[in-house]
Order: sequence, then C-alpha cells, then structure tokens
Amino acid sequence: MLDDLGILHLFRVTQGPLSLPPDTEPQALDPSAVSKEDLTRACLEAHRTLMEIRPENAARFKEVARFLAEDLERLRTRASPDQKPG
Repeated sequence: MLDDLGILHLFRVTQGPLSLPPDTEPQALDPSAVSKEDLTRACLEAHRTLMEIRPENAARFKEVARFLAEDLERLRTRASPDQKPG
C-alpha cells in the first residue's frame, strides 16, 4: 500500500520483532482525548500531503479531501456559532 501511494521511499522497512530503544515504555493513547475537529484536520492534512507527494494520488483522494474540508468547516462553524460563514 505504501508503494502504491508512492511513499515507500519515506520509510525504512525491516523484518523481525519490534525492538524499542532502551528505557522506552510504550504508552496507550486515549482516542477520546482527540476532538473530531482535530482528527478531521489531521486526516485532511494527510490526504493533501499524499496528493502533493505523488500527483497520481489526486485522482484517488480529491473527493475525500473535499469532503474532509467541508466537514472541518462544519465542525468549526458549530464550535463558533457567533461567527458568520465566510
């Protein structure tokens, strides 16, 4: 999948068991600690980045990015009801 997206060269792929650096303790993340707005913004940024890295991805993600941008705008509007749409 990373190769299909044209981003495999950005990663170092290895095989074998996962080994963490010494004195590193894995930490669980709390998904409820992230707002829907923050998650939508991160997804939009990721899709835009994939389209910038490899123009062929634009055909795949153009509509997804549009939907995410519209959703983000709706979330922002709900969070600030006193703001007028611009």
